[in-house]
Amino acid sequence: MNEFIFQGIEFLLTGISSQKERNMEALIRNSGGVVLYDIPSPQNSGGKRNSTLYHFPIILCMRKVCF
Repeated sequence: MNEFIFQGIEFLLTGISSQKERNMEALIRNSGGVVLYDIPSPQNSGGKRNSTLYHFPIILCMRKVCF
């Protein structure tokens, strides 16, 4: 089994208790993922733009949030 299942995938954690956030962050990083501390701007995607598509992080939240 691949230990780096989240390799190159970005996550944003929100609405989670501090202890759970630390635990989830460790699991994500140990599986090759990246934890972001803010929503990245599409203009600052660092070359991740593919014509009209943008790469956005996966947002993990304990409760439903309307944007």
